[in-house]
Amino acid sequence: MANWWQERPIRLVQTNLREIDARLDPREIVREVKAFDANAILFSVGGIVSFYPTQLRFQTPVPYLCGERALERTPLYGGPVVGEQAVRDFVGEAVEEAHALGLRFIARLDLSKCHKHVYESRPEWFFRRPDGKPQVYNGLFSTCVNGGYYQEYSFEIMREILARYEIDGFFFNMFGYKSYDYSGNYHGLCQCDNCQRRFREMYGQPLPQQVDPADPTYLDYIEFQQVTVDALTRSVAEFIHQHHGVALVNYQIRFADVVRSESNSAVDRPLPMWQLSGSDNVKRVRGTYPDKPSCNAAVYFVDIPYRFAAASPHQTALRLAQDLVHGGDVDLYVLGTLKQEDRQALGRGREIYRFAAQHSDVYRGMRSLAQTCLLYPQQSYAYDKSTHAAYRGAFRLLTEHQVPFDCAHDFVLEDEGAARFLGKYELLVLPDAACLSDRQAEAIDAYAQAGGCLLATGETGLYSERGRRRESYALTSLGASQVKTARHDMRSAYFRVLDRDALPFLPDTDIIFLDGTMQFVDPRPGATSSLALVPPCTFGPPEKVAIDRVESDVPGVIWYSHGAGRTAYLPWAIDALYYRHSSPAHDGLYYSVLRTLCPEPQIIVDAGGQLEVGLSAHRGDGYLLHLVNLSGHHGTAFLAPVPMRELEVRLRLPGVVGSARSLQLDKELPTWQDGTCTVLRLEALDLFDTIHLRRAQT
Repeated sequence: MANWWQERPIRLVQTNLREIDARLDPREIVREVKAFDANAILFSVGGIVSFYPTQLRFQTPVPYLCGERALERTPLYGGPVVGEQAVRDFVGEAVEEAHALGLRFIARLDLSKCHKHVYESRPEWFFRRPDGKPQVYNGLFSTCVNGGYYQEYSFEIMREILARYEIDGFFFNMFGYKSYDYSGNYHGLCQCDNCQRRFREMYGQPLPQQVDPADPTYLDYIEFQQVTVDALTRSVAEFIHQHHGVALVNYQIRFADVVRSESNSAVDRPLPMWQLSGSDNVKRVRGTYPDKPSCNAAVYFVDIPYRFAAASPHQTALRLAQDLVHGGDVDLYVLGTLKQEDRQALGRGREIYRFAAQHSDVYRGMRSLAQTCLLYPQQSYAYDKSTHAAYRGAFRLLTEHQVPFDCAHDFVLEDEGAARFLGKYELLVLPDAACLSDRQAEAIDAYAQAGGCLLATGETGLYSERGRRRESYALTSLGASQVKTARHDMRSAYFRVLDRDALPFLPDTDIIFLDGTMQFVDPRPGATSSLALVPPCTFGPPEKVAIDRVESDVPGVIWYSHGAGRTAYLPWAIDALYYRHSSPAHDGLYYSVLRTLCPEPQIIVDAGGQLEVGLSAHRGDGYLLHLVNLSGHHGTAFLAPVPMRELEVRLRLPGVVGSARSLQLDKELPTWQDGTCTVLRLEALDLFDTIHLRRAQT
């Protein structure tokens, strides 16, 4: 029998309650969530404050659980009130109401901070700055994941909650190392006795005191963080799984039963805005673990300092639509309750929840049919050897050309099933995946040897999984054996197009600009190129421009055959440049390389770069084509999308289609076969739609 979180799609609402919300009727809070067409509620229970009458010494009850007269006589952070006025079981009433209404109840814990009385009793549990002081924010003291509060006392908290309530899951907020507080203040690397002891036991070295990627000890510290958080998460998961039907809901993808993520905004976040955030977060979970639910929260508010101001309703709607069509579960995160002071985004959110509820059987159990996989190089980010710009640039390029693709965390290639995992795909994209282990490299090379295609950029494979520089490329399947030198000063450099026939989607240009870093490599025997470097030359004043321009034979794209497979390596970050500048030349070059490797597109639709697609197998009958209209994104604004009209879509599918139905329009669509392609026509697309294509009857 499947667990509840695998039986049907989840429609989750997180009511991130404040202390003052304990004065409200918890049953009404739950009823509001039910009226939103949700089937699960994420409800604040314990941690920084407990919303139930705890008996634990180091849980701090919300003072509003008791009446006004009792509050007048009770210390603010005392234990449960007894005598004249009883303490209300706020959580107990919420759990009872949720289950009566058919909602799953997920308990939220935040173990990242405690009140002063806990710190004074157990200072060894807490974060210690390099200057020896605790990390304090708004009177709360930050705990350390290696201290007893996380390692031991958290289990006492969970044990008490499980004994009191029949909950359906636990969610942990801010689970890990926190060197920054809510205001962005940096407090350094934790130097508590527990961190120092564990680090010395594991590495035989003193704990580093500052961030320094050039320090080998700091590189060990990065691994230390990963290993210790993974070990704690595994212990929590094992404890929770002793209780049948209780899920671990967490950001830690490996051990969570339901993987939570967030699509959010921040007023100081560098531009451009990531309009594909919902798709990105869901694809990474579903591509890595197809059987795990992905709850990507559309954060309702603008930013943490502005939790009462709603994000654009069209941005919220886009995030929820992207969750849904890529196989994720819709998830809305509000501060407090659904009775918001800024209500402008609730209406669009409710519409999508209602649609998801109406068509839950269609979205249940769907499987991606994408033949391209984009690797998420998490190790490279951890060791500061790559940036998200390359990954996001590749994500955009694939999306804007309507290429169905999955995303997967790099650690999946460490698993025993790596060959089976990669065997599903025609193309593997490695966007500046600098850090690769020997085992990952072997899996990728074997994939290419067996006939798979690779598209790699930047410094892919030039570092070990722990951020150490390699003497040569980890991948023998690429047409570059080693780096002769790397130049970081490529401002005013270009590439000369040598073979336009090999790059059929280039616009009308003979040169392509380069900026940033380039690897000068030794090509392997048999490797060829279609681009040659024009090194940096004078660019000012105008009269002197290009007086020193020279041509070279340094390759800008390296084609290579490895076994039955074909690879293309661009030793520069074309994807990161596209993310920042959106140059048509970079776009045309990238798509030309992709189509040279994989000539047959799965989907063809003449809609430009504002249409996002997905393709999946329906659990019962046929296939699902997902369409998302991205035209509402304009700079920093999310507006109502401009409706698309009379879309004609051509698809390569495993079988013949007999009929097609639009879920949004609730009508059958014209569809026919044209050779090996299924063709359909959709008269109108607003924000999103899913087309159910049923197999032809034999």
